[in-house]
Amino acid sequence: MRVEPIVPLPIVVVILAACVGLLIACIFFKKWRRKKNFIRVSIGIMMGLILLRPMLTGGINVKQANNLNLFFVVDSTASMSAKDIGGGHKKRYEQVREDIKELAKNFGGSRYSIIVEDNSIFTAMPVSSNADMLESSIYGIKSRNYMYSAGTNLDELIEYANERIAKYNRSNPERTSILFFFSDGEDTNDRPLSSIVSIKSAASGGAVFGYGTTKGATMDENTMTNSAIEGEEPQKEEECISNFKGCVISKINEDNLKSIADTLKVDYYNRTSGGSIPKELIDEISESIVYEDDVAYAGATDLYWIFSSIILILLIVDFKDILVRVLKEREIKHA
Repeated sequence: MRVEPIVPLPIVVVILAACVGLLIACIFFKKWRRKKNFIRVSIGIMMGLILLRPMLTGGINVKQANNLNLFFVVDSTASMSAKDIGGGHKKRYEQVREDIKELAKNFGGSRYSIIVEDNSIFTAMPVSSNADMLESSIYGIKSRNYMYSAGTNLDELIEYANERIAKYNRSNPERTSILFFFSDGEDTNDRPLSSIVSIKSAASGGAVFGYGTTKGATMDENTMTNSAIEGEEPQKEEECISNFKGCVISKINEDNLKSIADTLKVDYYNRTSGGSIPKELIDEISESIVYEDDVAYAGATDLYWIFSSIILILLIVDFKDILVRVLKEREIKHA
């Protein structure tokens, strides 16, 4: 048996201690010694036990691993909040999330890392095969308020990612690193991406994915200035020019994206229409996969369903008592 708390352990301890204290009070204080109090305190205790996430250890799980390291390099600056994906129904970073999930699904058993540029450039997820960590890191991809942003520096983002990949490759020469780059190509430096031309990609393959339209779209209201009207529909470009309310039009820069793809010696794909990842890319990378021996690790079975079932039973009993009391009151009233 082991526990893996869903929230910080001190919080769970406080909740359980409070509920146990109330249970003791219900036992020793006559005025508190009521059925409904016992039911509700018991529900609190069950909730605390669920938050502890107890697991029954035992058994062996087997996972098939491969030799791939997938590095997802994401431009998550303010312009990636523009809503011009899939005919204007989706924000750019939302499509990035879906694409990363699909790539990870196609190459299960790989190791993953996420590198992000928003207000700074950082490693959002170190290299790991932990699928839960990947899921939470993908969910964390979103655009930040551009008022606090230092701007977009695609050359610096590529250099940072390339250094991390090269460093990892030196420690793990037997593995193959693949780089996927996600961006709308906008660079606030207003200069050609000259500094990355000399970079020799540390990755053995991958792709550059582009997001956005040439017409462009306004950024999400959460990334605009405080003068933007909350809840207002995104303005059209002509309205944005004539009636500035903190809105900013963002357009895809495919020249930059294609330059990055040429530098990294990978293909460029426009993902503005959404849909599935191109099959030819999946097939090409699949040729690099070498499956390792199955990895066995200690299995564990979640026990939260037991406590959830008890909560359901307690709620049914509590509702039944309330229903009986209401019916009796109606009988007395109409007698």
